[in-house]
Amino acid sequence: MEADVHRLDLNMKWSPGHVAAYLVEGDGLALVDAGVAPDGNQDGEEELRAEFEAVGHGFEDVDAVLVTHPHLDHDGYVREVVKKSNATVYAYEEVAEPVDIGEVEENAREKVREAGIVGEAAEQAVERWLDGVRKNVELLPAEAIDVALSDGETFEAAGLGFEAVHTPGHQKDHLCYACDDLLFAGDAVADSFRPIIYNVGFDEGMFGSVDVCYGTFDRLADRADETRRVYPGHGSVIEDLGAAVEGSLQSLDELIKDVRTTAAAFDEPTALDVTFARKKPEQEIGHLIFDNIAALGYLEKQGHAESYVEDGVRRFRVTEA
Repeated sequence: MEADVHRLDLNMKWSPGHVAAYLVEGDGLALVDAGVAPDGNQDGEEELRAEFEAVGHGFEDVDAVLVTHPHLDHDGYVREVVKKSNATVYAYEEVAEPVDIGEVEENAREKVREAGIVGEAAEQAVERWLDGVRKNVELLPAEAIDVALSDGETFEAAGLGFEAVHTPGHQKDHLCYACDDLLFAGDAVADSFRPIIYNVGFDEGMFGSVDVCYGTFDRLADRADETRRVYPGHGSVIEDLGAAVEGSLQSLDELIKDVRTTAAAFDEPTALDVTFARKKPEQEIGHLIFDNIAALGYLEKQGHAESYVEDGVRRFRVTEA
C-alpha cells in the first residue's frame, strides 16, 4: 500500500521558526511527531488541531504516533493526541527507560565545568539543561512509550510497513522512520542547514558527538539511492537525500576546520573560549557550545589537538599533526 503524506506546518519561537509534523495515511493514520509544546508556542495545540482539520482529520483519528526524538518541538502534544485517540506510541528504546534527574544534574555540573563554564554562568547552564530534560520527561515520560524500537526494527502502523533507523547526533535517541522509499527524518538531516549537535548534552560522551554525527550521515548516505523523498522536521521536503547529506558533511567539515583555526589563536582555550570567539551576534551560547565541545573532542581524537583537565576545567592545545 502506498502512503499518503500530509505535512503539518507549525510555528515556534526559536530559529528556524517552524517545525513540521506529518500525517501518514494508509489503512489507518500515523502521526510522525506531535508539535511544539507551550514553551515554544503558546498556541501550539490549537495550531496542530487546525492543521489536522485542514486535511480532514482530528486527533481521534490517529492510530499510531511515531516520535523521532524527545525534544519539545517534536513531542509537544503526544499525550493530548493519545488522550483523544488511544494511539500506540513508538520511540527509540532508550526513551522508554526512566530518567534519573539527580544523575543528570550530577553529570551536568561536572561537564559544564569541564567545558569552562564557572560561577553563576555554570548554575544557569545547569538549570537550563535540567529544565529541558525535565520538560521532555514531562511531555514524553518513559511509561508513555508503548513500543520501544531498536535500530533496524521493522513494524506495521496504519497498515504501512516502517523501519526504525537510529540516527544519533542531533540527539542520542533520534530515530528516522523509513516507509518504502520515503524517509521521515526528524532533525537528522535538513536541506538548508545542519542541525545543532546536542546528542548527549552536558553528559559523558559530549566530546565524542562529532564522531556520532559523521556515522549518522554515512548511514543516511547509504540509503540515498533507495530513498525517493525525505520529510524533515525543519525546512523543505527533500528530493535528493544524497545532496542533503553531502551539505551536512560539508558543514561538519567546515565546523572542524574553523574550530581548529580559532582554538589555535588561543593559549590553551576552553570550549567556552572557542565558543565565544566563534559566536555570531544572532547566535545563543547555550546552543552553539555543543558544536564546539564536539569539534574539539574530534580534533583531539584525530591527533590535531591535545587536552588536560585542571581543577575540573578542560583546556586544549592545537598540535601540528
